Amino acid sequence: MKKVTLGFAVALLACGTTASAGVSPELERALEGAAVTGETLPVILTLSSTLEAGPLAEMLDIQNLPRHRRVPELIAGLKQRFRVSLSSVMDRLGSLEAVSDLRGSWAGLMVAFRAPPEVIRTLGEDPAFDLDLDHRLAIPSTTPHPAPASLPAHTERGLSVINAPKLWALGYTGRGVTIMSLDTGVDLDHPALRRSWRGNRLPPWQAWFDPVYHTDTPRDYGLDPLGHGTMTMGVMVGLDPSTSDTIGVAFGAEWIAAGDSAISISTQVASLQWAMDPDGNPLTLDDMPDIVNCSWTRGNPGCKQTGLTTAISMLEAAGAAVVFAAGNDGPAPGSVSWPARMNRTETDVFAVGFVNGHDPALPIGEESARGPTECVGQGNTIKPEVVAPGEKVRTSWLGGQYATVSGTSFSAPHVSGAIALLKQAFPEKSGTELKLLLLETARDLGEEGEDNAYGRGIIDVYAAYLRGLATGVVTLPVRAWSLWQNYPNPFNPVTSVRYEVPTRSRVRITVHTLLGSEVARLVDGEVAPGIHAAVFDGRDLPSGVYVCRMIAGEFQGASKLLLLR
Repeated sequence: MKKVTLGFAVALLACGTTASAGVSPELERALEGAAVTGETLPVILTLSSTLEAGPLAEMLDIQNLPRHRRVPELIAGLKQRFRVSLSSVMDRLGSLEAVSDLRGSWAGLMVAFRAPPEVIRTLGEDPAFDLDLDHRLAIPSTTPHPAPASLPAHTERGLSVINAPKLWALGYTGRGVTIMSLDTGVDLDHPALRRSWRGNRLPPWQAWFDPVYHTDTPRDYGLDPLGHGTMTMGVMVGLDPSTSDTIGVAFGAEWIAAGDSAISISTQVASLQWAMDPDGNPLTLDDMPDIVNCSWTRGNPGCKQTGLTTAISMLEAAGAAVVFAAGNDGPAPGSVSWPARMNRTETDVFAVGFVNGHDPALPIGEESARGPTECVGQGNTIKPEVVAPGEKVRTSWLGGQYATVSGTSFSAPHVSGAIALLKQAFPEKSGTELKLLLLETARDLGEEGEDNAYGRGIIDVYAAYLRGLATGVVTLPVRAWSLWQNYPNPFNPVTSVRYEVPTRSRVRITVHTLLGSEVARLVDGEVAPGIHAAVFDGRDLPSGVYVCRMIAGEFQGASKLLLLR
């Protein structure tokens, strides 16, 4: 097998061409206006002869490089290409007093800056450069509605629709997997989210990136809609351990996030670049997220290949799974938003529509964006790739609250969470391979076969797991005995007790007075592996403190219950 050297990787990076050189029509219109107002404009510069993401990614896959070799070579190749081709441009722009906010990105092979029209037009005369506005991106519209703050021992409907509980019962909860949200940020203090932030055990700068204000810890900048990033994160990993209220698909996974208050092309590229190497050492791989969820869009600007689409493909080439919301501009044909409308391969870009998971027929959401797309590479014209529940999804909200929301912003995190469950089961599979498992096992809805409303259909993570068993080696989950705190506590007169069993075992769970007298036996028998709940009814007992005890083999656990009348 021929070795792919750094020099060869850099040579590949030099291959390919993008759209014709010059100033984009959108930037040209903005320049005309700026000439009158005298304002400066935010601009993205890329090379006219630059990286087509496909050739390098394909070569790395063809050569079957293991991930520990592929990622460092990829990052080194991108950095070298940037130094060779764009460092002189950075120097040139940096010498101009009229240029401000100058930033370069090796992940997107681009330079971002702000400049007056005369500087931009001078650069636009150079056939080596493509110039475009640093466009603001958009969060798909949705209206949060306040929802019950806590539902003890509850599992949200959408999680059952995609068959996540079947994988939980096998011990797959996303443990050992890292999910990243590229959104408005996350409310770190939310009880369903704070326990699983990766920054709880690692330096915060390896688990949170703020491309604008450079803050140290997570926060949510979302204003319209309020708390968008907190809501999407809840669907992926949310679980309140004090109540056993499960709102997230992969509640055992850890999360990291980029909180973007600007949400522009340049800030999103900066966030994707950070995702490729959060700890600043390309030789370490466990810092990089396994899944990146992107519940944002930019309308329908055609099929632009930009620094953003390059960065997305490079992250995929490094082994991550990038998932996009299709957008809420349906039901018109061709309404899938950019960059979700790109179809460079079967899984890139991976767009998700939404269905009503509360209706057994799983009808497509009226606003869920539809295909076809004209942006065809190795893929076809059909969009979205799949659908997932996205109608009246209950999730985490700001200030410890919960809300119900609708749209593809919340169907995409169902898919991201499902990939996290599969990643725990099949850690050696790449993000592309895991997305293919979901594609191949999606349950057909709507018109027979793949269509431009449902794509391949509703994802089924359990069916994808079974397909994975037939095509690879599964990693058995690491499970633990657990007796969780009851909820509510204090209670009157009923409370729920959740517990976890790693192997089929005889389990006894009892409730006692402080003097040791048994007053209730909640569980006494053989229990299958998984997470279970038992109900304690204290209506015939006086107020006071009681002790819940769990015995299973050599495991013993206890917790205090407070009955207040």
